[in-house]
Amino acid sequence: MKLILVLLLAFSLFLPEAYCVRPVRMPPPRREPPKQQPEAAPDDEIPLDEWKKIQHHIDERKVPDELGDYKEGYASFKVIGTGPKELPQFERLYLKGGASERENCIILYASYNLNYPQGIQRLVKTISDSDYKGHVYYRIGGWPNTANGGLDSIDIPYGFKLCAFKEVQKLGYKRVLWMDASIIPVAKLNSIFSNMIKKQGYFVQANTHTVGKYMNEKCANAFGLTKKDTDAMLSCSSAVIGIDFENEKGKEFFEAWDKISQNPDASLSGRPDQNLISILLHQLGMTNFAPARTLVAPRKVKWDTLFVIDRGFVKNE
Repeated sequence: MKLILVLLLAFSLFLPEAYCVRPVRMPPPRREPPKQQPEAAPDDEIPLDEWKKIQHHIDERKVPDELGDYKEGYASFKVIGTGPKELPQFERLYLKGGASERENCIILYASYNLNYPQGIQRLVKTISDSDYKGHVYYRIGGWPNTANGGLDSIDIPYGFKLCAFKEVQKLGYKRVLWMDASIIPVAKLNSIFSNMIKKQGYFVQANTHTVGKYMNEKCANAFGLTKKDTDAMLSCSSAVIGIDFENEKGKEFFEAWDKISQNPDASLSGRPDQNLISILLHQLGMTNFAPARTLVAPRKVKWDTLFVIDRGFVKNE
């Protein structure tokens, strides 16, 4: 095993910088992330009683059948937990730079479900130990962009992703990278920003199946399509999403995402955010997805792996 790793590292010296592999580290999941420049959460003005009302609304809301195998996740979503310390948490980190910089920003969010909070803590630790130069905005519980109407999207499946992007866009960040709590970056993050997000305007990774696998007629109609139309569309993952707000393609993609999200039916499928983003990118002609092999499970890391997706950890499997 050591010999294989040495050979892979040696081979990586001849690869583009973004593909340079470093060993995937699994830091202790419950270790506290480094505290840098702590500040009050933008939604701190929302009292706990109000968060309890929001959680009650989530617990009692109707669960659409179109969500398929995501129905359980939608029904059990937690913006606050059951313990006294499981309250909305927010942190902004300035890594290897000053507070006034607005070049690159990483955004993270986890609900109080399963092991997602621990996944965020692990990810923050990994990012902090990496080459990354920029800011990190992360939340555990609560909801992004509440100061600008984010809670209007509370019933949109995975609506927190768009809200997180809108929040940092309003703050003036140029390039933004979203990572799910299950993600572990393997590639150099600075190169992901400079060689992929900045050059192309957007960054996503392909799946190995089509959109149609988790699509239904009602959702497809929201895009002016039929379910059959989506059977030929390659799906992209929504676990890692990069957008350059200064790039015309990035702006066009983000504006289309924001617009279509105003139609609730556009998010009513078994893979709500994944299908929505995949269809939009196809309709915009932005299909230069990173290969599916660049996003793999922990034991499948190869020379061209960019990110590891560790669902077993966050789902306590």
